[in-house]
Amino acid sequence: MENRTQTHGSEWPYFDLSQTLNNAKFSKKVFLVDGYRNGATLRAVRLAALSQRDNFSAGFSILDLIHSIPPLIQVDPYYLEGTRRQAQHFNRAPAWRHCKPELKAIFYQLAMLQQAAQSACQLIPFTLDLTPKFVHRAFQHKAGFIDYTKREIDKAMKSELDRKPQYWFTVEMATVFGSPTSGRQRPHLHASILLNDSETESKRKQKTPISRAFHKAVGKCPPDFSNRLLHLGNHRAYAEQVGISEIEAVINWPGYCLKLNTTARLHLKSKTNLTADNVTKRQAEALYGLLTPK
Repeated sequence: MENRTQTHGSEWPYFDLSQTLNNAKFSKKVFLVDGYRNGATLRAVRLAALSQRDNFSAGFSILDLIHSIPPLIQVDPYYLEGTRRQAQHFNRAPAWRHCKPELKAIFYQLAMLQQAAQSACQLIPFTLDLTPKFVHRAFQHKAGFIDYTKREIDKAMKSELDRKPQYWFTVEMATVFGSPTSGRQRPHLHASILLNDSETESKRKQKTPISRAFHKAVGKCPPDFSNRLLHLGNHRAYAEQVGISEIEAVINWPGYCLKLNTTARLHLKSKTNLTADNVTKRQAEALYGLLTPK
């Protein structure tokens, strides 16, 4: 059976990865050294966030946080035992082009958090459910699922908000029935976005502007589905709830969003299931460049 069988607009797509798993041409290759560096850098970012636990206030500096990361990048010595590999060649951040999705998403978060501090916007995590009809159209799109989804969201944002906010998203699959590798899957988005207060406020009990935008992007939903289409979160409230700092919540969010990253890429037949607007990409790469000075 093919990876995608007949996908009708009223039902979730069916996947069988038995053939896809035998063909990894679309997989992004990360060389061994960069694999170690990715893991060490992710651990260093989390350690740096922990060190800021009592310092996340109006005076918090994202640049100070990033500058504190390089000394913490330490590859586990276990991987160097019995080899001629020298630690100084490993204990550094990988080049941006070799970063795994979670590391890139963390820097998308930091770039957008920096913009939030310089504007009236808030960095808001969200989950967006997609309708079966939308999913069907996205899989049929010649440029791919992610390209179609981003184009539709951008168009709806411009229509409802009169602008295109900075945001990033990743696609995750939830099994409707069967298994993660063979069965019907429900694609949905995990993401973050920069919004101002007026875009998240409801007037006269109507949908908020951001909710209207996302509803327009993914299509008309029946009432029971519409009620749970969009889930806007709050990093600060979540941090207080679980007893961590806000910056830890900001940095931990990508790990949750990308927890099933490999399976999602296989379903999508894509090198990556993570995307962001061009402004956020440039800002994130510039911040990340502080870890890898030339």
